[in-house]
Amino acid sequence: MLHGMETAHYKAHFMAFFRSLPYKDYDEFVSRFGGMTCDFAGGERTGFEEAVRSYYEVPNDRPLHMERYYRCCEIHYKNSIRRFMVKSRMPPADVNDFGKSVMGLTGRHLTRADFDKLVATILAKYPQAKKWLQWHLNDNVGKFIFPALSVYDNSHITKDTNAQESLGNDFKRSAMKKQVNINEAIQHSYRYMKNIETDYEQAAKGRQLRYKRAQSKKPSTSKGYENDGRPPNDGIIEEHDEKEADIEAKEKKRRASSETIKATKRGPGRPPGSLNKAAKVNALSYAIPWSFEFKDLKETNTCALDTALMAFFFIYKFAGGTLPQSVRESKNGSILRNVLDLIAEHKYNEARYIWCKEVLDSDRRSLFRSLEEVFHNKVPDLSKITTETWSRCSSPLCPNAVAVKIRYPESIVAPVGCTFGQKEVDSWLVKNPKPCSEDITPEQDARSCRHSRRRVRFDIDANQEISIHTCSGMRTSDKSEVTGAPQLLLIDFIQGSLIHYHQNREQPPVQVPAGTISLGGIIYHLAALIYSNHNHFNCTVFISNGALFYDGLLSYSGKKNPRWLLPNKLKHPDNYYLAYAWYIKETIDAPNSTASSAANTSEIHGTVK
Repeated sequence: MLHGMETAHYKAHFMAFFRSLPYKDYDEFVSRFGGMTCDFAGGERTGFEEAVRSYYEVPNDRPLHMERYYRCCEIHYKNSIRRFMVKSRMPPADVNDFGKSVMGLTGRHLTRADFDKLVATILAKYPQAKKWLQWHLNDNVGKFIFPALSVYDNSHITKDTNAQESLGNDFKRSAMKKQVNINEAIQHSYRYMKNIETDYEQAAKGRQLRYKRAQSKKPSTSKGYENDGRPPNDGIIEEHDEKEADIEAKEKKRRASSETIKATKRGPGRPPGSLNKAAKVNALSYAIPWSFEFKDLKETNTCALDTALMAFFFIYKFAGGTLPQSVRESKNGSILRNVLDLIAEHKYNEARYIWCKEVLDSDRRSLFRSLEEVFHNKVPDLSKITTETWSRCSSPLCPNAVAVKIRYPESIVAPVGCTFGQKEVDSWLVKNPKPCSEDITPEQDARSCRHSRRRVRFDIDANQEISIHTCSGMRTSDKSEVTGAPQLLLIDFIQGSLIHYHQNREQPPVQVPAGTISLGGIIYHLAALIYSNHNHFNCTVFISNGALFYDGLLSYSGKKNPRWLLPNKLKHPDNYYLAYAWYIKETIDAPNSTASSAANTSEIHGTVK
């Protein structure tokens, strides 16, 4: 309603807001006020400050330290990062590293010294981001975004404006027209709140709130198809405890009859007395519901954590997944084993409570985060790749003409919508030529300085920018080798530009990755597909000869979850894109290897929507 207004309009708005609060003075306001989350609008921030001083009669010489109860929206900061990467035409190879680096500045446990060091590193690697970063670091904005720039803790304030925008959108959508004047806005506000009050009273009495005309439907004369939960000819039996004895009796009867039945001509389908080739599993009985409340913790928007834990649980329990020794011996790896055991006992709330408290160290009410924040980065040894790259500089004066660099990437990055396969894995190991960045010191040959590239770097110790000379040659890679292969190989599908999404609100069609790939001489099989629509996550996990689809919102709403899919006819969720693909290392003695399901998925390349 106040979009495009000035400081005076915002001040009048907040003055009216403060009149509805029961606080007597400024000290009580500071101690009891829950906090305000806003965007980066300068007029809104200044109007809020002037309203606080005017309403609570705070003199101008008394500092407010507004970061105690005022915060900038984290989602707006992420959108600013995306806009900068698009407008600056940042290379796709740097998008992931730059995004993680600038988001790392919002870390709550980051000290001021570490914060300054990280800023200097970002400016040294990405000098084109200097103006953009300086704007966010100024005194009027920085302390409301980055906790390291403030001496006060504002973690109790919600990190985004999603709730405000949701209420505002509903308020505008229910208005009589798009453009309303002040009188019409007041009338609509009264009707809007009166409708909420009436709905609450009716719900408290147990009455129906909305009515619709009943649709007459002609009853069907044919019997509907009943899904027994198994793929044709070779499926997985879903056991129920109350029917276990019944199923065992029928199995014995079919087994006995198969020995005496004579070979006769028959139609398609499972032959009489045939046994299931796949092991019996209870996979359908496991499903973490969206959101939870346990002890002192009440969390919502838990889809990222739920999807990661359920996908890895299915792989760990039913698809031959294991935890490497380095993960088992780490603190978070030990907690992960405990969490998986609790999920196996259907203690979902306790499992997520332990993960939030001991790993995420979070007491927030919302877990609206990425999979990197809630899972991937917390157990890095599970997916860490070790590579050695031999490179050679084209300049004969380079101080380090032949270099060996060891890297530890946690995932293979690929663009959204590509058909990922062995070709993409091999090209990922090949590094493109890039300018050499070896420093040339004054002690070295003076001739090299005449053929060098001058750069500006921030010296942390001297707290100033210094001019240095670097080699002007081009560095090309001779070869790259994988010296350490992970147990879980992550494929991170990155959207290079969000312009298409924001204009059309349509996700790119899902391209199913290859069922089997090789990295460093080790075979990997496709284990899980994780989908996203920028607001929610769900997944499909390949178990034996079946594909299991899981979505926590389905369990939350009481619908069937998870459910089996045919691996050669995968049905992906509508308007979702493929965000991650998980590959599991091949094991010879795995009881339920994903090799067969991966072989099936390798036959279904192409666009599936």
